[in-house]
Amino acid sequence: FKEVILNVEHESAVKHCLISSDGLKLLAVTETDSVGILDATTKSYSTILRSHSKKVTVAAVDPCRRQLATISQDSSLRVWDLDTCSQISEVFSAGEVPTTLAYHPYKGSIVAGYSKGTVRVIESGDVTEEHLDLASFVTSTTFLPNGEH
Repeated sequence: FKEVILNVEHESAVKHCLISSDGLKLLAVTETDSVGILDATTKSYSTILRSHSKKVTVAAVDPCRRQLATISQDSSLRVWDLDTCSQISEVFSAGEVPTTLAYHPYKGSIVAGYSKGTVRVIESGDVTEEHLDLASFVTSTTFLPNGEH
């Protein structure tokens, strides 16, 4: 290569690439079926399709915003914008599978339980609290109506 335009990191290997007829755009499809476009003129990369790679087990609608959270057997929790159908954030937890989730009644944060007993509070895609003291599979998480957990 003569010049590096943009370095893009994918969650899995790229399995297909297509280059536009003018050579200015590249479409990349990964092994987990995410699809993105690299635009050489703007030096930008946009993910246009992303999905869970295994079965979705739980979904919850945010009571405050037009967002949906999903958890999957692929060890990820994803938050989606209901207006654009695009992914807003993702929390991946290697070695354990999310088993349950719930939205805060008025803040938009999420509490999620995991297969190895971990409970995490997630705000804007970041884990803000983590409780590791549970010994077994978490079957239910919730916030009280006043927002306590």
